[in-house]
Amino acid sequence: MPAFPIDGQEQPVDFFRRFVDDDIIQLPVCQTNLYVKQMKLSNVRYDTDESEIVFVGMLLAMGLHDLPRTELYWSSDHLLRVTPIAQSSVSKKSGKPSM
Repeated sequence: MPAFPIDGQEQPVDFFRRFVDDDIIQLPVCQTNLYVKQMKLSNVRYDTDESEIVFVGMLLAMGLHDLPRTELYWSSDHLLRVTPIAQSSVSKKSGKPSM
């Protein structure tokens, strides 16, 4: 494994797409939507959009590029900041995709 699995040019979604293609993404989405339909939960809909994919890719990248505290991924210190994660559409405060 490379010392820095995320380079400065790569976004979390790019890292995620190395391992997960559209077919893998569609299976849980289809099954979740089927479950929602069977349970007659009309107010629930699970769709994949780019922000969800970015979020999961970010979690995978954070698992490989471990820091002692989550907020350090967004640090202003260039030695700690992980630029692809910091520049993603994920909120520093919530750790969730910002819409």
